[in-house]
Amino acid sequence: MKENIKSHSFKKSKIDGTKIIVRGPSKESIETAIYEFKKSVKDSGKLNELRERQEFLKPSEKRRKIVQSAVRRQERLSEYEKFVNSLSNS
Repeated sequence: MKENIKSHSFKKSKIDGTKIIVRGPSKESIETAIYEFKKSVKDSGKLNELRERQEFLKPSEKRRKIVQSAVRRQERLSEYEKFVNSLSNS
């Protein structure tokens, strides 16, 4: 089966299980191929899945992390609001 590939662009990368295949014309630079590869890895979510699977977290630990990140986010927001208010009062 012959694929139609424009000379200036890469065909969409193929994600097959654990492999990611980047296809494109041989005239393109290696930098373009690397860019397309990185984009494919990011879009596939394989790297995030690998990071999550490095260590098992119990459901209660996952919930605790989510709550802690929400608390930190709220603290940063309140600090920012205090800073903005202090600037407007001065």
